[in-house]
Amino acid sequence: MNEVEGRAALLKSAESWLHTPYAESGALRGAGANCATLMWGIARDAGVIPSDTPMPRWYSPQFHAHNREERLIKSVMGCGCVEITESQVKPGDVIAYLTGQSHGHLAMVIEYPRKIIQTHKATGAQYGHANEGRLAGCKKKFFSLWKPPENGESAENV
Repeated sequence: MNEVEGRAALLKSAESWLHTPYAESGALRGAGANCATLMWGIARDAGVIPSDTPMPRWYSPQFHAHNREERLIKSVMGCGCVEITESQVKPGDVIAYLTGQSHGHLAMVIEYPRKIIQTHKATGAQYGHANEGRLAGCKKKFFSLWKPPENGESAENV
């Protein structure tokens, strides 16, 4: 699967996860997911990560508030993502939000910054804006499953 096909598959998969309720330890479309398992489930269902990629199992909604260990970042990178700059963000990329002492929330870009998919306790998986509500003042890191072109390379060569 090339990058264009992979990004399209991610967006289609993300749409199928809409309205999945929030569940701290869930990872099942329509039944429940947290922000980490939502990103993992979307990518797995889209076929852009290996089906045997381990599901994030360490999630605690309080972890980021009290610990500097970047478990969420490690999880994203463990799925094969690389860090990118904000100017390189494309549909299907992931945003990690610094919500405490470490990054504690993930969202997938649909159309940056106007449309992301994320999950919250009260609403479950939904579309939102990358810079609204509780996310407005958060510092962000960006990740992609595709390495951005360097030194004039075309995307097809990466």
